[in-house]
Amino acid sequence: MARVQGRGSFRPRWRPGDAVEVAWRGKGFEGSWTAAEVLVLDGPRHAMVRFAEFVDEVGSRLVERLELERLRLVPPPHGAPWTPRVGERVEGLWNDCWWEGCVRELDALKGVLFEYDRYANWSWLPLRAVRPRPPLWSYYPERQPLSGEEEEGA
Repeated sequence: MARVQGRGSFRPRWRPGDAVEVAWRGKGFEGSWTAAEVLVLDGPRHAMVRFAEFVDEVGSRLVERLELERLRLVPPPHGAPWTPRVGERVEGLWNDCWWEGCVRELDALKGVLFEYDRYANWSWLPLRAVRPRPPLWSYYPERQPLSGEEEEGA
């Protein structure tokens, strides 16, 4: 178990089986998140994750070793009914990723005019493909300090 100097022992932020979203890196993917599951912790700063929607050449779900800083909790479903406001910071679902952006316009037929945060790009998305952007404080699970017994076995 991880030990924080001067603070005792704490469980890692993530555990195998945790449902997460992964921040994509690389040209053309900045500002997007996609669903995955933590398979195993790999040292103090990495985890092996299995992606929900992305597959390798043979069709198996893609597994990658990633830095823990690229993981966040899956945001809870927003309460229905929810209608975003013009200017609200949201996430829009496109190509199996949730992209950070904001609402530029609402239309009863077209849906939400979504502007990507990191690109000079706009897309009309149906309302069902837009969700509130989660606050930063909600990205990580809270874990309790280890009890004395657990610490001895760590």
